[in-house]
Amino acid sequence: GRCLAQPDDDAAPVPFDALTAGPERLDHQLRQALPKREGLSPASLHHLRIAAKKMRYLTEFISGHYDSQATGPWLEWLKKAQAVFGVRNDRVTAHARIEALCTGMEHAGKLQHTLQAALRGQAQADLSLPPIPEPYWRS
Repeated sequence: GRCLAQPDDDAAPVPFDALTAGPERLDHQLRQALPKREGLSPASLHHLRIAAKKMRYLTEFISGHYDSQATGPWLEWLKKAQAVFGVRNDRVTAHARIEALCTGMEHAGKLQHTLQAALRGQAQADLSLPPIPEPYWRS
């Protein structure tokens, strides 16, 4: 069968400019949200994680058209960002589930306190991010 990634014979090729518009938009989203990430809602943090994931996949896809010294730092930063945002999301989800589990239970306060303390006591991943690299598509 035909490879799914292979274009139809009649299909017009996707202009490279159309692909490079994506990084600009995603870069803008990331740069706007990063300074505020500590105060973001779980939904906004999830959207930030998805933007980083899209940027990573797009960068991997078009990286052959750029110098690897320009795209390499971006890919490393995006991998770290996805991991950081994922851990933050997991923590928020765990806290919410603990709260939901304990809602309406007799003596829930003590159980909730114990579970939250156990969660805080887990090994903490490094959730810092280095500065976002300069846009590779502008070099």
